[in-house]
Amino acid sequence: MSMKKVVGLLPLACLLAACPSSKTPSNGSGRDAGAPLADGGGDAGSPDAGSSDAGSPLTSWTWNVEVVDQTDDVGEFSSLALGPDGAPRISFYDNTTGDLDYAIKAAADGWSIEPVATEGNVGQYSALALGADGRPYISYFDLPNKVLKLATRNGSAWWSGSIDEGTFADSAIAVESTSSGPQVLVSYYDVDQGTLKVASGDPTALKITTVDPGGGNDVGSYTAIAVGADGSVHVSYVDSTNYALKHAVERGGNWTTETVDDGNSGTVAEYTSIALDDRGRPHITYTHDVGTGVTPSYQLWHAVKTANGWQKELVDGSDGGEFSSLEIDRWGRLHVSYLGQGALKYAMHDDAGWHLETVDSSATVGQYSSLALGPRGRVHISYRDVDHQTLKYAVQVPN
Repeated sequence: MSMKKVVGLLPLACLLAACPSSKTPSNGSGRDAGAPLADGGGDAGSPDAGSSDAGSPLTSWTWNVEVVDQTDDVGEFSSLALGPDGAPRISFYDNTTGDLDYAIKAAADGWSIEPVATEGNVGQYSALALGADGRPYISYFDLPNKVLKLATRNGSAWWSGSIDEGTFADSAIAVESTSSGPQVLVSYYDVDQGTLKVASGDPTALKITTVDPGGGNDVGSYTAIAVGADGSVHVSYVDSTNYALKHAVERGGNWTTETVDDGNSGTVAEYTSIALDDRGRPHITYTHDVGTGVTPSYQLWHAVKTANGWQKELVDGSDGGEFSSLEIDRWGRLHVSYLGQGALKYAMHDDAGWHLETVDSSATVGQYSSLALGPRGRVHISYRDVDHQTLKYAVQVPN
């Protein structure tokens, strides 16, 4: 049986008024960027600003790669979304300052970077989603206080409040537009209890549901979340006790869980990502660990639920698949970014099958990859450069 409780965030007055952070906003070079860039405005300099969907998918491209932030040891837990103006937004953790930061591709000045939370060692497991109006919502972990939090922005100021108390990891977030306003959904792993939880509802009063209590197993790690056009909620996650991939779905207020892959073809390790196609079918990317001894060797796998159950296939068997991020365009093509052989890699599936390519191999790069789609299925990816401790961004440039 699912267990629910209601957790209040900040008072509504704080949502409607400014609750600003004290850190000075800066761009990627560390210069003072002035006032934070407001969401929802036009950005003529962003890759997809002003572009229109011509009705045909992008089929030929090169990659443009740039550094977003190199001022500190940054880029862990990057999460990417595209605003209504087409400009990319990225939430990420600054390991030097212990802050949660937020970057926007500005029109003329490159990247504008501003603080979201600075109250200590905060920002790990950040996950970003945007409302229909472009308003950002970020889930993240406040380590000193052991609190999972939600942050959003009111104009130029950020506010944040508690979701749940304890030790948590691997949060994922989605925002659903409803007649009563935006509804936030956050899936996360309760480390203390070994359970999968979902917080959902109005951002000022989220209800917490224990979706999978584990039954003595350690479940909930490497979670990802997606919302269907019918309002169904889908969550992918790992059963660490049995090394299995699992899927949970909520319809009409009732959650059901099932095993997707029991690891017979290799230990199901980690790094799940989930997306729904236009028929509402869940697709999940994840890794198998086929290494021997203490040395892991990852493979990237894909699973889709059909009328005949879950169908699984190998995507990349060449030691890759960590930090996978999956999206599906309106033509039904699957797009996946991931870490493979120390490089940022990209896989795309169309009618001809899977196509693999390397996006960036300039250093050890690709950790915390996060993928978003623009017009014509144009791919944007944020990720970490491990060697240089920087946050990077890659985007397809049409040929």
